Amino acid sequence: MEGDFNTFRRGGAWSRRVSAGVQVGLLNLKTSKIMGYAVVINSRTDPLSILLERFAHNNHMVKHLHPDETEDELQKLLYRYYGKNYAAPDEVFSVIKMRKIDAEETQK
Repeated sequence: MEGDFNTFRRGGAWSRRVSAGVQVGLLNLKTSKIMGYAVVINSRTDPLSILLERFAHNNHMVKHLHPDETEDELQKLLYRYYGKNYAAPDEVFSVIKMRKIDAEETQK
């Protein structure tokens, strides 16, 4: 994962937990190890359908796909993770935009 990317999180709480400039660890869920660090650029909260339309193309899970495919593919992934009721188009989600940083840039 290089450069700018985003992550989608269910609910509005994540937008209130992080703010621009905050450094976060990037966790590999398979190994439970930190795989890098990023700095938060911004975040916003809206219904999922709006966020998918505007920001799916830059999501870390689908960024490798053609931009025309990202919205549908990310919706499918969110259904799998949260279920169709909790990832319905009108459900509130947060999108957090981040930039990967080098180890030398981390604040210890």
